[in-house]
Amino acid sequence: PKPVLLNVHCYGSQPEAKIEPEGVIFERLLINQEATKELKITNNSRIPISWKLQNINKLPKEFVVSNKEGTGVLKVFESTTVNFTFKSKEQKEYAYDLALLVTDDETKELKQEARTVKVYARSFFISVAPRFDSDKQELNFGAVRVGEVVERNFFLKNSGLYEVKYKVLLKTKDYRERFTVHPAEGTLNAAEEKAMK
Repeated sequence: PKPVLLNVHCYGSQPEAKIEPEGVIFERLLINQEATKELKITNNSRIPISWKLQNINKLPKEFVVSNKEGTGVLKVFESTTVNFTFKSKEQKEYAYDLALLVTDDETKELKQEARTVKVYARSFFISVAPRFDSDKQELNFGAVRVGEVVERNFFLKNSGLYEVKYKVLLKTKDYRERFTVHPAEGTLNAAEEKAMK
């Protein structure tokens, strides 16, 4: 018989997944708002892989994950996206560590070193309120003679976590002609109180 030559190529491969971005980081979010971030998982190896986001079930109810089980299988060089939606309900900081576990899909014996996926969010509210010297929470100018200028002070306090900008508006034309507020607009740092007149 005539010999036949067969060229055989073989690639050795370890399970390897890439994640983009490295964590699920939400910007600070006002109360009663929501935002969604994507986590892309890509199989960078030449074998099918199984992946699992460990501790996904420990995220609080403010987080909704598109893949509730946090598991899946990826073919060679295939990608998938997991969506994380954060619903801001109370002023709070959230920080959690998930672990991405990756194995080969056939034997489950070949493993990639676990990778940490940080999930972080911070929700806040804007809390700016006037404070008056009187218990009645009002500015009482009393009896004022025509042409006389009377000043009264009140305070504006930012009880929130972040710097805010403010602007004082007098609603009616009549008020705008008779009253002025200084400074009528400006910035308040967190926990700052500013005297107004």
